[in-house]
Amino acid sequence: MIVYSVCNNSKQGEAIKEFYKKKEAYEDIRKFIINEIQENEQKDITIDYTNTTDNVWYYYFSSADRMSFSESCPILDKNVIDSLDVLKEIKGTRFDFCGSVRYKKNKIIYFVYDKEYAFDRRYNIYWCENIDTLKLYIQGEKKYTLKKLGENWYYVGFEK
Repeated sequence: MIVYSVCNNSKQGEAIKEFYKKKEAYEDIRKFIINEIQENEQKDITIDYTNTTDNVWYYYFSSADRMSFSESCPILDKNVIDSLDVLKEIKGTRFDFCGSVRYKKNKIIYFVYDKEYAFDRRYNIYWCENIDTLKLYIQGEKKYTLKKLGENWYYVGFEK
């Protein structure tokens, strides 16, 4: 079941408000991801902070099977680091990781929050030039809420 439209829970409303407050940070990270993919002729990239002992943001390129990663690369761009830190500080949820995937020849940039449902509901913020591609990409989820945030940005809230 797919639900479009209004905010149906307080977490969704808060997540959407936070997106608008922090849109510049999302844009900075999106531009960084797209630039790295183009410069390195890679398919997918993942940015992660969770498994580091040195408090550094790293990114990894993954192959087509998405299970094998190249070695990690530290992010050195202070503006991107600051933008990632801004997303990490959103209250009432947890920013887990972000990255890109190519699906049906379109780039999808994703930002994953609360993947383990520690704060009740998992949600993602997506950037995709084609909403139909995004819908196909997430169609395997049993129930979700999709809300357009403007331009090519979308909120997708997932039910447990």
